Amino acid sequence: WGWRTNADVVGAMAKGGGGSGDEFYFATADGMLYAFPTYPATTRDPELGWMTNLHGAVTNDLTIEGDDLGVVMNDGRLVCVDRITGAVRWEAYAGSREHAEGSASFSSSHAFYVCGGELRAFARATGTKAWAVKGATAFVAERGGRVIVAGPNGSLIAVDKKSGEVLGRADTRGWYFPPRVAADSTIYAISKTGALM
Repeated sequence: WGWRTNADVVGAMAKGGGGSGDEFYFATADGMLYAFPTYPATTRDPELGWMTNLHGAVTNDLTIEGDDLGVVMNDGRLVCVDRITGAVRWEAYAGSREHAEGSASFSSSHAFYVCGGELRAFARATGTKAWAVKGATAFVAERGGRVIVAGPNGSLIAVDKKSGEVLGRADTRGWYFPPRVAADSTIYAISKTGALM
């Protein structure tokens, strides 16, 4: 089956829900966000789950964690959408002349995105800005009262979970750390030569 949109689908789609995923989501360059159920994959004319107008271009990949759908907009906004209903939960705005990069990510308590050259953290439930780390590029893990983020030149940065104060840095060039959403979960490191720790 197929569905015709009024603009291009540019970023990667996302799939979410219990088991292997009950819905998939995609967004278009004209700001429309769509949800379709996965179960009628053989149905010729599937029923749309919902659609939401985000009022701006979406060209970054979508991110899902639990019932949160994170969308980074071309105008620098981070939009958190309820993936079940399509309702916008909250939005975070960029400053004038600031640009957003990449996709959103989530920890158990925060939502993150890179904007204005810093990794910004927002309370996942409310969208209140918690803190920002200049030069950081991605969320990695949450351990106790610390959040670990990826920094420039292959470094890791440990920050205070509540204040964002930088507590320490480590040179981890040559290693990739897959993000771990659940707090206090095991942290993995994968080297460029294929070693796993």
